[in-house]
Amino acid sequence: RGIMGVVLVEGSIEEDTSFDKAAVDITEKTRIFARDGEELRPVTFASLEVGQKVEAVFTGAVRESYPVQVAAMAIVIVK
Repeated sequence: RGIMGVVLVEGSIEEDTSFDKAAVDITEKTRIFARDGEELRPVTFASLEVGQKVEAVFTGAVRESYPVQVAAMAIVIVK
């Protein structure tokens, strides 16, 4: 199915979020970036580490479960 891995993203529900936990599929189509200030630079799947602060942009249908399951269009590692 082209899934490279699954990342569990956890956080508080705020104005710009819909879920407090999500199991996010990282596929070959997912774009992964690291944010340095205002600049985004592309990085690889190997750059993802446990405990990092990330932002996830979802694509497609959300599979109803808890945590929700969804594919990521983009993941941004926040420094």
